[in-house]
Parts: sequence; C-alpha cells; structure tokens
Amino acid sequence: MSTTEPTPGTPLPATIRRGGLPMPSRFAWLLIAALVVVLALSLFSHRESKSERMVAQIIVAVQKNDMAPVASDFDAPARESMTHERVGHLSDLLVPMGPLKGVHETTKDPSTRKHTYVAHFEKGDWTVIMPMDIDGKAEGFRMERAQAQ
Repeated sequence: MSTTEPTPGTPLPATIRRGGLPMPSRFAWLLIAALVVVLALSLFSHRESKSERMVAQIIVAVQKNDMAPVASDFDAPARESMTHERVGHLSDLLVPMGPLKGVHETTKDPSTRKHTYVAHFEKGDWTVIMPMDIDGKAEGFRMERAQAQ
C-alpha cells in the first residue's frame, strides 16, 4: 500500500486560514477600538455641573413665570426679593428667546463665590450671574443679554 505524503505546496486542512487574523481576534480588536473611541468621547464631552443644572432649572421656571419649583434653591433674602413683578418682567424678556438649549459656566470667582454662566437659547445667548452661599444656595440671580462678539 502506498501512502502519499502531502507535497510542500499543499497545506493540511487544519492549517487553512483566510488570511489575516482569525475571526475571534478580529472581533476582539474591533471591540477594543470601539471601547477606546467611547472612552475618548466621554472624557472630552461636557457634562452639566450641579450649579449649571440649577441655573437651567431656574431659567425654565422664570420662562414659565412660576418660581415655586426652584424657590428652595435660593437663600431667604433672595427668596424675599423675588417679586411677581420682577419674575414676570424677566419672563416677558426670555419667552421670545425660545427654548433653553444649554447652560455653560464661564467663570468662577471663589473669593466672592460669584458664578457667571452663558445661557444658550434658540434665538440668542444671555449672561447669568449668580452668587452662591457656602451651602450652595443662590444669593441672587441676574440675567442680561450677552454682548455680540
């Protein structure tokens, strides 16, 4: 009986591959690449801080002319100074600006605890100045139309 040995040019069936890395390795590298992209995006994306969320909630309350939901975010003297007339006047100015798109803190002066933000609306930006007490309560709230640059 004659046994034929494979010739050097003929690979054994167990060693046949379709070029490149085997499928499990390709999938692993693809998964690692996707995780790196997701991690990079999460590190460099802006996340709203607690004070930015508070400013956004206050602005939405002003636009609705209803400060009750956010009254606890202000200290007692600031709550007393929030008259219906003042809130209504600011509401009349903000409603035509369209919906609030976002709030970004621009400066912080720790010595006076005065925080400055830019509120982005559909039809323009406003500057928000909100001094905070040591308990994280707003000591005041002032908005003015942002200067065009």
